[in-house]
This record gives sequence, structure tokens and C-alpha cells, in this order.
Amino acid sequence: KYEEALKKYEAAKGLKPDEQAPKDRIEEIKKILDGLANQKEKEEKYNTLMAEGGEAQTKENLEVALSKYEEALQVKPADAEAQKKINEVKKLIEDKNNAKEQEAKFNEFVEKGDDAVNLKDYQEAVSFYQKALDIKEDEGVNKKKKDAENRGRYEASVSVADQSFNAGDWQKAID
Repeated sequence: KYEEALKKYEAAKGLKPDEQAPKDRIEEIKKILDGLANQKEKEEKYNTLMAEGGEAQTKENLEVALSKYEEALQVKPADAEAQKKINEVKKLIEDKNNAKEQEAKFNEFVEKGDDAVNLKDYQEAVSFYQKALDIKEDEGVNKKKKDAENRGRYEASVSVADQSFNAGDWQKAID
């Protein structure tokens, strides 16, 4: 409708070139049309950025997704959907970082458990393996823990038997 009004005011201006009212209306309509074009461009840019953010998020490229959503929020400040996506991606990044930290701790405890086994400190090994299992269940680590427990019991039994044998307590050494 603005285009039609603009044409009519242009025609009125042609009929009375010295009249100021049609000129003022023409300027006003042009500003409105420019604003609408600008708004349409912003909306298209916003939609493109949100789509790119969604695509990056789907591919788990979270840093790019966050960047695209933040750009979209700059195009449309205070937009609830863009802010929601930003919060969602920040949470995913935080969770991913926490998972990496937990995995590093898990690996550290398993390594310390392995070192303790190599030093024949089976009680310490069991403790480290348990700490690893407290972070996450793992069949391999569970097996290592049971092996360390068994080796610890075996070593303790052999030690008692050796001490009894050396002390001449033959019956206790046999048991």
C-alpha cells in the first residue's frame, strides 16, 4: 500500500510542484519503505544465522553454533529464541568440558592403580581403581580391581605362611 500512496503523492507533486505537503509525505513514505526493506534484510540475516547455528549445533561444532547464535542476537537484540539457543549451547559446552575433566581423572586413577600394581601395593591399587569406577563403570577397570584384590590376598597369605615357616610353626604355615 505504501507504494501506491507514493505513486499518488508523486502524481500530486507533479500537479502542484510548489506544494510542500506532497513532498513531505513522499519523504515520509520513502523512510518507511527503507525501514521495511532494512527490517526484511535483518530478518533474513537473523534467519540465516539461526539456521547456520542450528546446523553447526547438529554437527556438534558448538563453538561455531554459539558464535552464530550470538550474531543472531546482535541482529535482533533481546530475541528469546536466540538467547535460548545461546544458553543451550553454553550448557552443552560446559557439559562437554566436564566430561573431558572426568575422563582425565578416570584415566589418572587407572594409571595410578596400574603403577601401584607394578609396585605390588595391591591395597593402594584397589583404592585407585575404585576411585576410577566411582567416576564411571568400566569392565576392564573392574577386572583390574578384582585381580589386585586377589593378588593382595594371595601375597598376604604367602607372607603369613613364610613367617610361620621361618618361625617353625609348621601347622600355621600349611594352613
